[in-house]
Amino acid sequence: MLPSYGLTAFVSIHQDVWSRYSGGSGAPAWTVELAGFDLDALEETGAAWLLGVKGGGHEDAERGVWPTGYSKLAAATMATLFWAGDTFAPKLKIKDKNGNMVSIQQFLQDAFLAMSEVLAQTVGDLEGVLGFEMFNEPHRGYVELQSFHSFDYNTDLHFSYMPTAFESFQLGAGHPTSVAVYTRSFPLPTRQTSTAILNPHGRSAWRPDGPSGGKCIWELHDVWGWDRTRDEPVLLRENYFVKNPATGSKMDGA
Repeated sequence: MLPSYGLTAFVSIHQDVWSRYSGGSGAPAWTVELAGFDLDALEETGAAWLLGVKGGGHEDAERGVWPTGYSKLAAATMATLFWAGDTFAPKLKIKDKNGNMVSIQQFLQDAFLAMSEVLAQTVGDLEGVLGFEMFNEPHRGYVELQSFHSFDYNTDLHFSYMPTAFESFQLGAGHPTSVAVYTRSFPLPTRQTSTAILNPHGRSAWRPDGPSGGKCIWELHDVWGWDRTRDEPVLLRENYFVKNPATGSKMDGA
């Protein structure tokens, strides 16, 4: 139909914030569940901002919040697992269609490539198809994260509830945590104006039947832990995402 109107289409395999189920669009729900996330707990634990995909986001205080999802636990973890799961989450193994245990990175990438192949075979020869964009606006997740205590204000939108990576880990593991709250300002786009306690009921974002057994996968990999004597979180590996944990070589997420 398109050529009859003098048009052609460039097919974009689109994503924002990984998935509709983590506050954006793109990957199906099963990918998020594959990593062990409880879809019903993501919003309550601050692991995702879902109001936009639920039909909200139209009030002034809500407009433009959705990009903050890139730095929240669900989307940041999924992007990290997709691009660098072998490096940063080697303990996370998934059974493939042949019954073999493979890394979650391999499982996710194999599924993505299989989907891309079906798409290309289905519409690639149509006269109205000019080409394909393989992956819209890829995000590196936690790869090359310089600090667990802050995100780069110049590259990561700071708006509304803004947990740091370390705070996100705590929230996802079921610990009520105080986080910064940002509002619109001038001349800077936003500024911190308050704090708020998220996940006050201590719900976990991780399913007990998931590949990590209900444990935060970054706690599973000894990035952080909970000091039961002092009843407080402890960061164990500050530079975990800056260098390859196995080789010590610097990561390049460009």
